[in-house]
Amino acid sequence: MGTSIKLSDLPSRKFDGLKSSINYDILQNYATKTASYADNHWIDEFTTKIEEYLRKQSLNELIKNDKGCKDFNNITQNIKDKISSLIKDNGIQFFLINKINSWRDNYISLNIDLKCDKQNNYWYRELKHFYDFCEDKIFIETKISDIQKSEECDSIIQNINQRRDALKKNQPIFQRKIGFRSIDNMPCSHTILDNTFSFITCMPSSQLVSERGPHSASHKPVHGGETLHSSRKVKKHLIFTSVSQKL
Repeated sequence: MGTSIKLSDLPSRKFDGLKSSINYDILQNYATKTASYADNHWIDEFTTKIEEYLRKQSLNELIKNDKGCKDFNNITQNIKDKISSLIKDNGIQFFLINKINSWRDNYISLNIDLKCDKQNNYWYRELKHFYDFCEDKIFIETKISDIQKSEECDSIIQNINQRRDALKKNQPIFQRKIGFRSIDNMPCSHTILDNTFSFITCMPSSQLVSERGPHSASHKPVHGGETLHSSRKVKKHLIFTSVSQKL
């Protein structure tokens, strides 16, 4: 039986736990009228929450390569950018951003085994999404058999296809930018958005139950009243589709 890979196992999701621990998404969703939250509450809790998280999850594992460093710096930069957009008072803005910079510099200096230059960034925001896609594509290519047997096979395929479609419109930009912002040890070309990927055959639920044992799932109806054990149809999906267009 293969490993049950989840959508959350995609390498591009490795910082989700850290972002959740510091309420990153809450800050990113705040509007100017709620700027007092960033001033009086979120920033005060930032260092406490992130250090609590890093006592359980080693930052070395998160930034063990060039992309991990860029991703970490991207998070801190996004926080500072959001503070700049929320806080209009230059003095307060400087004070809050300096707190973020000070925490990062102090943490890295105290953990001398961490190798992550603070200038190591994507610079162009969309490159982050492109390299996330590339990283996940490489992961999927090495885990096809396990993904086929995953209960989240359909979700993984849908996710990667939707992201590819969203990135496709910026393909000419990626072609120009990746030459200046490549990722060490990650061969990735803008042409990955064109190439046809071998299709994945997601195992039907009935076959998963058979492999995992009779008590691993209930006999609940699926798709128009069929039971899990009567479903025999194999779902075939293309992760990537060829795109025919004139450049």
